[in-house]
Amino acid sequence: MAHRQDLQEISTILDQSLQNEAPVKIKTIDHRTLGGIVTGFENGTVKPYFERRTVFLNTRKGMKRIKQYAIQQVLAQ
Repeated sequence: MAHRQDLQEISTILDQSLQNEAPVKIKTIDHRTLGGIVTGFENGTVKPYFERRTVFLNTRKGMKRIKQYAIQQVLAQ
């Protein structure tokens, strides 16, 4: 079973990926693994806004949108 990271750790790695254009590997709570580069964020419209923001991930197969609360683990590559 994968280790679940806390929200601050996930957010820090995603923000660094956006700034450095570095690839990341994201594991979601529905057991999907996506790899790519974070291209942006969209703030949530319901409280808590920060937890519900959308992460835009550019993968080989195209742009993917993932809710931040659905991310279980982020690994910098």
